Amino acid sequence: MTPASPTAAPNAKGAADQNDRLQALNDRQKDLEGRLNQAQKDADKARVSDLEKQLADVKDELASTKTNAAADLAAADRQRAHDVARAQAQAANQAPPANTKYRRVEFQVATNDTAEIAPGISVDITRTDAMDQRFSGKVFAPEGRTITLREQSANSPVVFFARNGTDRYELVIKTVKNDSVSGYVLLPTG
Repeated sequence: MTPASPTAAPNAKGAADQNDRLQALNDRQKDLEGRLNQAQKDADKARVSDLEKQLADVKDELASTKTNAAADLAAADRQRAHDVARAQAQAANQAPPANTKYRRVEFQVATNDTAEIAPGISVDITRTDAMDQRFSGKVFAPEGRTITLREQSANSPVVFFARNGTDRYELVIKTVKNDSVSGYVLLPTG
């Protein structure tokens, strides 16, 4: 048997040290990978938490916006009701004197057409909405006056006066069709 060479022992010791070092590095790598995975999970949790907070903020803002929109719509409805009531009151206040006599003249005007409905009074209908019974257009009143009508409701009187302030006219569109309107105008006779 050959005695072990004196260099074999140091090589065995070096290999064992190297194995220990490799094992230590492997253990450290596993530890760092575990810590990295945990950090990623924690970061994902933080991102998820941040996104959940952002989502909650958006939901709160959406709910607030819906509440504000509902309040704005209710206020607009109240204002419209007030405006209608005021217009009706004004029309009632503009009632003709009891001793004034009127002549009723019936008419029909096609959409996108201008027609003279009574001497000195013409109507130009530019838009009709048969479903909602609304129309838009212009009334060319005596003495060159023009009255613009926007989204006027059927059966809502349009009252206007001659420049002298005494002759009262009342125009009423009774029926709105897709292609025409029909109604009457009250003309002072006295």
